Amino acid sequence: MRILLSNPHQITRSGIIQLLEKEYSDVVIGEASTPEEMMDKLGSQEWDLLIMAICLSSHHAIELVGKIKKTYSKLPVIVTSVYSEDRYALQAYKANVSAHICNDSLHLQLVEAIEKAMSGHKFITQSVAEKMAEAFSYDSEKPLHELLSNREFMVFQLLALGRSVSEITQELKLCTSTITTFKYKIFEKMHIDSNAQLIRYALENELV
Repeated sequence: MRILLSNPHQITRSGIIQLLEKEYSDVVIGEASTPEEMMDKLGSQEWDLLIMAICLSSHHAIELVGKIKKTYSKLPVIVTSVYSEDRYALQAYKANVSAHICNDSLHLQLVEAIEKAMSGHKFITQSVAEKMAEAFSYDSEKPLHELLSNREFMVFQLLALGRSVSEITQELKLCTSTITTFKYKIFEKMHIDSNAQLIRYALENELV
């Protein structure tokens, strides 16, 4: 089995490699420390599985996953993340990954996730399954922006006007992490993946 492991941290890569070599005697592991190196190796060699860390800011990492799946549609992708499942899991599965694993659970879940991925199935934790059920249980007749709280809608409008997170932080006099959390909640509730989609929705629905 040929696995490409993309992670910017050497210590983390070493730990994952140790785990993989202990579990799979015939595994061949390629390493990449940057997205650019990862893309180069994806294009120059054939791989059975990609294990990719989400370390990029905003939704750029998920967008990159989407591009990889479009180009290498049959390649199973497992994403690992320092962030909680609330932050990126739903977006990752929307991008058609085989598994999303938080770094804290890697030693417990990675092997099972690999087995699922290599058999053509997805590895989904119970908590993510519940979030997926919630995400698809909303009233389809109700406009998506009506799912937002008042504060979320305020942030939504400012994002739609082209304000950056730092500008919204100053305008609402809140900390950056709070605005960032609002942004992720907005994206999750409205099933969008980028500021461009948010702006288009706001314009189409005359919300700005």
